[in-house]
Order: sequence, then structure tokens, then C-alpha cells
Amino acid sequence: MQAATSDHAASRKLLTEVEHPRLGRLGLPEQPLHFDGLARGAARRAPDLGADGAEILSRLLGIEPDEVRRLVETGVI
Repeated sequence: MQAATSDHAASRKLLTEVEHPRLGRLGLPEQPLHFDGLARGAARRAPDLGADGAEILSRLLGIEPDEVRRLVETGVI
């Protein structure tokens, strides 16, 4: 933790703070290499477990949104 909070890490902007609904503010690591013309600070937290499930079932498997809702309501997923 000392390395992540050091003056050197701060000057290189190696951590980006994001807000998490349950954990509060988190420092997420950035790409340590800096590339000219590419913005930094786009890090975001991982989605909650299952947060993308309906989209995956609909988009990748072709299951209609109403069917996904029914599966969730009946406890299948």
C-alpha cells in the first residue's frame, strides 16, 4: 500500500478514484505507461455480480427481455 500512496505514484497518476455503492471511494490502478494523446482516468469499477446478466442473455443468446425478466422472477437465474 505504501507504493500505491507514494508521492511518486501520485505524480504519475497511477491511481484513479471511483465511487462504489457499497465500499465508498476506491483507488483503482491505471495503466502505468503513459501514451501520448491518450487520456487517463477512464478507469471504472467492475459491475456488481450479475449486473450484466440480462444484457448478455438478450444480446448474445437472443433471449427476449420479457423472457429474461420471467426467468429472474421465477428464480431460474
